[in-house]
Amino acid sequence: MNTDLKACAEQTANRLASLDFSLLWPGFHPFRFALYDHASVYFDGETFARTDTFLGNTSINFRGEQIAIWELSEPLDPDVLSAKIVHEMFHAFQQECGEKRFANEFEAIQKYQTCPELLALRHEENKLLSRLLSRHDAGCFGRLLSLRRYRMEHFPFEYGYESRIEAIEGAAQFVELSALRMLDALKYEQACARLQDRLSKLDALLPARISCYDSGAAMLQICAQSHHSLQLSIGDTELIFYQGLIDAAKPLSLVPETTPEVLAFYEADHAKLRQLVENARSHPESRLSATGTLVGFNVYSARRFEDYIYTEYFLAYQADQPTVLNGDFLFRLDEGGSITELYRLAGR
Repeated sequence: MNTDLKACAEQTANRLASLDFSLLWPGFHPFRFALYDHASVYFDGETFARTDTFLGNTSINFRGEQIAIWELSEPLDPDVLSAKIVHEMFHAFQQECGEKRFANEFEAIQKYQTCPELLALRHEENKLLSRLLSRHDAGCFGRLLSLRRYRMEHFPFEYGYESRIEAIEGAAQFVELSALRMLDALKYEQACARLQDRLSKLDALLPARISCYDSGAAMLQICAQSHHSLQLSIGDTELIFYQGLIDAAKPLSLVPETTPEVLAFYEADHAKLRQLVENARSHPESRLSATGTLVGFNVYSARRFEDYIYTEYFLAYQADQPTVLNGDFLFRLDEGGSITELYRLAGR
């Protein structure tokens, strides 16, 4: 794969050189990036062995600078890959600007509560976002803002968490889409169509964190298309870019009904998580003796059921020394953040 990493990096660099980053977001500029696979990393003209520093697709501080990293686990269209690198570069930009809206994922995984009413509200919002991406409608936009204000007032913790994810990941996805539009207009239109499709689907609401990539990108896209004034500065506020619009929204006149469809979706998801926990606990041989303080997990798709937390792909904890385990896991924490039960999920 080493040759592929080098070739992909050079191909990506050529595409990135054609972009005007300042048009993607005020003050945004390119950062250096690394591509890696299961064994190797290509960065700054050299290939070297991969270490645990390279985990996921994100921005990291490496050799004294903030860089974007991307794992080439499967072939990607060159324009799509380039836009995704821009997404990760935007995270480097957020770090450089002193972004204050990063969520406390350790707190969120233990406190965020999903319920049918919240799902019904978010589903209604997302359907409006999907519609507004095609055509602006003042009435629909006003109802969207009223729904958000209602959710802010009635589900403050969940709303606060989702707003932080929209500010970080939704903004990065918005920039990614904008970069793709500069690279290939047709691929951009196709990506927007997929975004609209996801927003319209009930099952795309969970995990909530993933859903916020789309809702945040859509909100920014809609506001840009309709020329709403937003606060796009980074590092001097903890409020979402469009919080002023939400604060000024009219009170919600009609609360969405929690339909049988929404209730069935919630119950099915609940049952799936319960079964996952029961399966793990019924196989004591899958329980690991490892204990320590949790220091990392895959926040992208982590879920909680009662006192148990499910994470995919990896888990990191600190005992006598930092340890990273690869795979899918189920675990419990005590009040101090120490792991009290840990199961490796077979076949996952």
